[in-house]
Amino acid sequence: MVEVNVRDEGFTVLSGGVEPVADLVFVHGIQGHPENTWTYSGNEIEPIRPGRGLAKLFSRKKQTEGVSSNEGSHLFWPRDLLAKDFPNSRVLTYGYDSQVSKFFKGPANQSGILSHGESLMRALEVQRRGCRQRPIIFLVHSLGGIILKQALFRSRNAMEEDQDLRDIYQSTYAIIFFGTPHRGSSYAQMGVLARDIAVAAGFDARDTLLRSLKPDAEMLSLLRQEFARMLYDRAFKIYSFQEGQGFKGTYSLSRKIVDDDSSRLDDAREGRDFINANHIMMCRYRDKNDEGYNKVKGVVSKYVDEIQTQVAKELDRHEQERKLLSEQAAKEQAKLDLERESLAKEICQSLRTARMNERVGEVTTAHTHTFDWVFTKPQTGFLDWLHSNRSLFWITGKPGSGKSTLMKYLLNDSRTREALSKQGRPILSTPAFFFHARGVETEKAFDGLLRSIIFQLLSDIPRLVDSVAEIYWSCLDENSICPWTIPQLEKALDNIRQQQIEGCICIFIDALDEYSGRSEDIARFVKRLAAPMDTSDNQKLVVRVCASSRPWNTFTSLLSETPSFTIQDWTKEDIRKFATDRLEGCNRDNTSFIVDNITDRAEGVFLWVALVLDELWQPLCDGKPIEDVRSLLSGLPTDLPEFYKRMMENVPKEDRPILMSMLELVLCFEYSDGEETEFPTFCLAVELMQRSPLTIKEVSLKAADDERRQCEVERRIRACSGGLLEVAQSGNGPRVQFVHQTVKSFMGDAQNSSLLNGKSTRDIAIAGIERMMRLMILLIAQMDSTQEWKGIDQAHYGAEVGFVEPSCPKNFPHFHYPVICEFILWVLRLECAFETESPSIMHDFHVAIRTQCGGNWLDTWWSAVAHGQPTLGSENNIVHGSLKPSSFLEFATQVELITFSEKEISREISRNPEMPRSPKLFGFDPNLALEVDVLSDRGHLMDTFYRDDREADEDSGEDSSEENQDPDGSENRLPITAMHLALAIACSSSLDTSDRAISHLEMLAILVEGGGNANVLNYRNYWSHREGDATERSAIHYLLSSRYDRWKPFHPPEYEMNRTLSRCITAFLDHGADPNAVDSNGVSILEIALPIYPSALAELMLERGAQVTPKLLSKSGSPLGYADGILNESRWRRPECYTPAARVIARKHNPHWADQEEDKQDSEQEQMLQQDTGNILSTVGGYLANLAASVKRRL
Repeated sequence: MVEVNVRDEGFTVLSGGVEPVADLVFVHGIQGHPENTWTYSGNEIEPIRPGRGLAKLFSRKKQTEGVSSNEGSHLFWPRDLLAKDFPNSRVLTYGYDSQVSKFFKGPANQSGILSHGESLMRALEVQRRGCRQRPIIFLVHSLGGIILKQALFRSRNAMEEDQDLRDIYQSTYAIIFFGTPHRGSSYAQMGVLARDIAVAAGFDARDTLLRSLKPDAEMLSLLRQEFARMLYDRAFKIYSFQEGQGFKGTYSLSRKIVDDDSSRLDDAREGRDFINANHIMMCRYRDKNDEGYNKVKGVVSKYVDEIQTQVAKELDRHEQERKLLSEQAAKEQAKLDLERESLAKEICQSLRTARMNERVGEVTTAHTHTFDWVFTKPQTGFLDWLHSNRSLFWITGKPGSGKSTLMKYLLNDSRTREALSKQGRPILSTPAFFFHARGVETEKAFDGLLRSIIFQLLSDIPRLVDSVAEIYWSCLDENSICPWTIPQLEKALDNIRQQQIEGCICIFIDALDEYSGRSEDIARFVKRLAAPMDTSDNQKLVVRVCASSRPWNTFTSLLSETPSFTIQDWTKEDIRKFATDRLEGCNRDNTSFIVDNITDRAEGVFLWVALVLDELWQPLCDGKPIEDVRSLLSGLPTDLPEFYKRMMENVPKEDRPILMSMLELVLCFEYSDGEETEFPTFCLAVELMQRSPLTIKEVSLKAADDERRQCEVERRIRACSGGLLEVAQSGNGPRVQFVHQTVKSFMGDAQNSSLLNGKSTRDIAIAGIERMMRLMILLIAQMDSTQEWKGIDQAHYGAEVGFVEPSCPKNFPHFHYPVICEFILWVLRLECAFETESPSIMHDFHVAIRTQCGGNWLDTWWSAVAHGQPTLGSENNIVHGSLKPSSFLEFATQVELITFSEKEISREISRNPEMPRSPKLFGFDPNLALEVDVLSDRGHLMDTFYRDDREADEDSGEDSSEENQDPDGSENRLPITAMHLALAIACSSSLDTSDRAISHLEMLAILVEGGGNANVLNYRNYWSHREGDATERSAIHYLLSSRYDRWKPFHPPEYEMNRTLSRCITAFLDHGADPNAVDSNGVSILEIALPIYPSALAELMLERGAQVTPKLLSKSGSPLGYADGILNESRWRRPECYTPAARVIARKHNPHWADQEEDKQDSEQEQMLQQDTGNILSTVGGYLANLAASVKRRL
């Protein structure tokens, strides 16, 4: 046992124990010592000599003086015996000043029982920090028992919030008393006498401590009562050892210091025993065989065993509870994980786009044993980047040099993850997005990139769903559809990056140069994506980005400081390996010169190598002489465009028409709005190209014929495209595309138009769209067989997107609305991508559908439309189910064929120039009030407008929630003109879908030009009126206020939305709209336009007569800050440009107006004088003329 220096005051830890289950705490009594009281010395077997009793009573010195080495041993049994017998317990001893007199050590401690109890409690609290609730067994001698009672009393009554102090009382398991005077001690009288002697001798002595030891003193009585309550409350284990012998000393004091009545508690739960020793020696033992020690040990052992049993039970109970809680937690976690997983799948479904992540699979897989240098040659810097903390790496290279193949290789190679993991973080996900300029819109657009990355992250790490759930729920519409916008997607991705989860995400983004937007924007985004969200070292989730692109100036400038390598600098041996392996299949000798030639001329462009090998393959297989092959090889151009030119020139003349037709279809698909055309449709169109007009009136759409047709077309592509086109496999089946993005660029080069019969790619694409429109017209006649045809995605036009089964007439039971929808979508592509129309094809469509379906075909069409729901799944159009079309033009405007409708109106006007602008628009009156179900329209219009002045007085605050409304009730069917409805549609268009908003504005302008009332001032919002807003506004008021979004103001001025809005407002002004109209709150149109719109729009209003109002001026008369730029121009600083009230204020800022007004007044007076003079002269002249005539008659 290691020697421990016992402190006179405070706690000393004698043994820390091994995984202790209990604290054994020793507290000495009056005139005691934390070590002496419990220590046996050999001389103490003798009686105390006469005359030394008082000295012994008053002394705290260790009782070792005068002890010879052979008379006994020094035994501090709490440390030397008990700690060894109970290694699973911590042993502590506590000391405090309990002397009657200090004698030669200074003044006596003036503390009483209250202060000693407080000190014991607080000192023990400090010792138990870190082991709260461990059971305590107190071993207390004499006065120590009373001090302990006070400490427990104080601990019990500690404040609720002071749990550390209350722990002592709550953790007390047992108390072993040694001669504790529960009812006082008669020897206290001797203490009082001794105190008097000490004071008479000139020393200080204590009074309060001894006074408390008088028999049945008030303090002891109070503590005894409180302790009884504590026993009842906590049921401590208590054991009292009583003195077996009296104190033998001077003055014949042979009685026990603490008599038996005082040293017991008389509690039924109390255990009692005698130790055959006096008050001092009852807690000092010779050795481990001492009877007294064995009694104490037995009691302590009993309590420790009980504690161990209790602890074991408690541990078992805790373990059971832990298991139960763990199981419950596991169930809750499993439930939460399922909910998260379900929500993640739901959100992922909302993020999914056409051909999402299919491009990665389409990219050519790296040839065997190529690209190993990325990991084996440190000079590339890639492996060092994986091991470093750098966030971005850039791979650049020529077109066709294999960047996409390398990116796919890095994405799938296990060495990438292994190197990343050496940073010490788990690799959570490696999402990838490969831009694809030849793919659908989302494969080359920014929102497609964001959707794909978030989709992959949520799929790999479902717990990230918490970071995007709120955004997802906030943007759900009433149909539980989430129309994600780019700001929402960016916010979701930022939230993911900020998550405090340990791990690494490495994102691979290929072909930045194939992004459809500005290259600068995508480069800055990549840098921002790779930048840490937290600049400190506390970020747990690390995002790394590896990107690739061509070495355009924008990328070179913005990514110049990024670790990078140029791919063609490292692929020479890869090209050699690829060429060698490919030529082995020819079974020809002496091909090494071909490999050397190709390797030297390739300059790192794998695509050129593949094309060259394709050119050489057949001659080599056919056994042509090597010299001929050598000659062929030397004649092949090294430049890719020149190679493409050669490939087209080599297409046989008889196959050129079919090649042009295929190019038409491929290019028209390139301009589609993100929808992928089914391969059977492509094949049917190609087949029809090769048939005579007499044989194309009917085609077979059976599955067997489809398979035959597809096989034939694939062969025709290989035979007639010269290698420029390929059939690529995707998740939705085969698709035809250019073999590389460089082919599309080659086609778009004006220098190559001669190869395309002098046509531009725009002309070719338009021809392809018109070809598809005519194909749909052909299929109208075969609607009985199109319903099962795979060339139309039947699921795309199901009930979930707003269609129901139509009510077909008996004479035509096979009306198939998806064919109509497909035709409309192709027309929309023509209008949206090229801003043109094809009136002849539209006429043929109208004739075909009337011929096939009858004159009432619109009734059949409309029966398939679920009212109030969006139907066509295009981003550019929506069918509104409130107004059934009554004419073909009305049908065209409803499905938003804007260009056709506008041109048709113009053609009608030109055919009848003398016809006034009738409110009747060719059988369609824009001002006719119709009964419209606004409740069903609320979903897609958001805000519905109506004209009904009585409504302002009829609203009585009734519950207007949809749940309490009768869908068929009269309150939901209101008189709404087509103009109102068009205005509502235009004002509710999302700013994020600008194409749709622009088309709605254009349609509104068409209605105004067709006779719609442009000067109606009492447009009012039905739903907002029910919520307390009864403001009436003009149409221009609504257009300006609804189009504004303070987060996305309309800039720059040339923005297409501004031009369209200006054209729409011009149409209103041209047809009678008042530029100075004010709403029912007194707000003018100019007051809305000036603060938020470009100056061009404000100038338009001023040019049309809009006047400046007082609200646009400061007190000094100068224009407010947002208006001073335009209103301070001289042409608008004229009095006539201001309302009368505004002129009064503006004169302060325009003092020259006074001179102008005086000059104007003088000019007006002069004009009046001249006019009066003229009148007078005229009158006089007339009089004189009359007089002369009269005189002449008389003569």
